[in-house]
Amino acid sequence: MEFLAETTLWSAYVGLLIFLGLLALVGLALFGFTVYVAFREGVSVGGAVISVLAALLISIISAVIIQTVNGGPDVEYTVLITDYNEVFAQGYEIVRQEGSLTVLKKLGGR
Repeated sequence: MEFLAETTLWSAYVGLLIFLGLLALVGLALFGFTVYVAFREGVSVGGAVISVLAALLISIISAVIIQTVNGGPDVEYTVLITDYNEVFAQGYEIVRQEGSLTVLKKLGGR
């Protein structure tokens, strides 16, 4: 197995982070609005439920953002393969074939 190129997929990684950040801002705005309405007009059951759901949304999105940042962007390797058993033994998976070249990705991490 001969490695020819290494490609880091930065655009998908940055795009995902921007999308998750915007989603977190929407959740934060929703939470802030429900807290504002609760202080201004009193606490209602509907407002409390929306507030709890918004807080849950923010928590889940924060956990996904942390996991995404810790994982980093995906990396693909363009290789010439002579023995396919070696590919799987070293922990790679085949992403696609491009003629005689094969694009691989490391399994279980970067």
